Amino acid sequence: MNSGQVSLWNSYVRDIQEVSQIIADEKLDSMATFKVLTPTDQNRCFLIVSDRKIKYNIGEDLAN
Repeated sequence: MNSGQVSLWNSYVRDIQEVSQIIADEKLDSMATFKVLTPTDQNRCFLIVSDRKIKYNIGEDLAN
């Protein structure tokens, strides 16, 4: 994100959403949540996706 690779990040987010939906469709809801944590601080997230819905996306914060 810092190097301006927003389209790459957005592609990554879409891929995670698709996988989350596939897992949810298989009735494995407890495994359909993904969190992408920051490498330096495991208490902060870059992205949270649950059942294909974006709960948090740092890309939206950086766009504002």
